[in-house]
Amino acid sequence: MQSDAWAAYDTLFERHNLGASNDKQISEKKEELLLLLSRFVRRLALTPQEIESLPNNYSLAVTAKQIRAEIRHYEMSRIATNESIHRWLC
Repeated sequence: MQSDAWAAYDTLFERHNLGASNDKQISEKKEELLLLLSRFVRRLALTPQEIESLPNNYSLAVTAKQIRAEIRHYEMSRIATNESIHRWLC
């Protein structure tokens, strides 16, 4: 959500500074909206404590992938074992 608000701010700021409109009332409204958007973006920002409390998604994904690989290896060895037992019995 914060990146969307930043995108709106950037778009409006760019057009505001390019002088896309000579109308004083429109310029004032753009300035007012820029101020509101900047306040909104600041309020959406996480505090350092909130950022610190976020999980390390990259590390979790790596761990999950390793676990899946170990499970896959275990399952493949079970399948291979079952196939050899089946061949031995038949």
